[in-house]
Amino acid sequence: MRSGSPRIFVSYSACKQPGCLCQAARDSTVRLLETTGCEPVVDQLFLEPGEPWHPRILREMLTCDAAVILLSEHALESKYVHEEAIVCRLLAEYSDGRFAILPVLIPPATRARLKESPLGAVELTDLQMAQWESEQISPPPALKQAVGDLQLWHRVLPEPRIYEVVSKHVGQAHRHAIEDAAAMLELPPTRWLRHLPDLVAVELLKERLVETKADPLRLAMKRLLPTVPADGRRELIERVVPFARIPTETARQLRHIAGQPTARIAAIQAAHPLTPLLYLRRASDFHHVWAHFEPSPGSPGNFAADLVSQIREFLVDTVSFGVPCTAQELDELLHQHEDEDGPIAIVIRFGIDVELRDRLCREFPTVLFLYVEDHRAQEDQLSVRTLAPAQESALIRTYNELCRKFGGQA
Repeated sequence: MRSGSPRIFVSYSACKQPGCLCQAARDSTVRLLETTGCEPVVDQLFLEPGEPWHPRILREMLTCDAAVILLSEHALESKYVHEEAIVCRLLAEYSDGRFAILPVLIPPATRARLKESPLGAVELTDLQMAQWESEQISPPPALKQAVGDLQLWHRVLPEPRIYEVVSKHVGQAHRHAIEDAAAMLELPPTRWLRHLPDLVAVELLKERLVETKADPLRLAMKRLLPTVPADGRRELIERVVPFARIPTETARQLRHIAGQPTARIAAIQAAHPLTPLLYLRRASDFHHVWAHFEPSPGSPGNFAADLVSQIREFLVDTVSFGVPCTAQELDELLHQHEDEDGPIAIVIRFGIDVELRDRLCREFPTVLFLYVEDHRAQEDQLSVRTLAPAQESALIRTYNELCRKFGGQA
């Protein structure tokens, strides 16, 4: 799925005969696309003087998300519109239907005439078709609705890999559950029911704080999860709840700190033991949460050495799988792990002095240290935006409820 405004190709055949609507329909369609936030792709907007036009048009089509095909009487006989329609069909098939085809009949063209024309072989009559009325200036309502649906479907997705996972699981739910979830999330009605799981996945991943008792996210998840195959329920919860509840800015800050060459130190506020782990889940751009470890305080008499030993033992077990390795080998394996699976985080909930913090950074320069402060900490002590206490409580309640009812114990 494209991460910007949908690019929509406009296929038409120009004609200057008196009474022909084709150019007016083209211009009106372009205005519709522009006003709805889409990017129209039409020859008059990108062709340079003297440039071979049809090869360029076909190349532009390959970058588009959809096509409006204006089917005037002379377009039915146009070999270029015919070729563009074939390319549209191929793009739709190649993309498993994600490339949308929006045919519009322009009088006096009719469905019967379309079937008899060379375009009949492309089987556009199988698609839902809008009808431009004679003397009508603005696009038909069916085209406006289709373009609105497309704009909704192609919303910006900052986490495309996460979206793919969520969309897959939502698509395995029962159809009525998906439709009910869409209504709970206040999605507008759509005629593209085959793409409804995509739209629901987008809405589930939308950042939304808890504001009411009848929380749309919780209600939609409780409707969907019983009908999702059992082996996918926990992953759906793990993906959706942190992404909807924890701010995007928090994830960006954690990723930025985790990407620093040294001194990877982050501090967050959290009252519940699960919260830091959900923050790491939110920051993870991979299919699995970043590897993490929470050491114990250790003995007072040997506090620092014990802490370093715990962390080193965890790292060797995680990246060398228990095989003894030298310090240089461990460093190389840590870099390899980060490249392939993301950074490793050490979660520390107890206070340590600045000297020990500096030592940990020297000993383990490629590890992210996540220090957890309580809600009494001052804002200037924190390096990451965190949830207010009420929102943190709502996050944990929602996560635990869904896990216990549908995905195993939290």
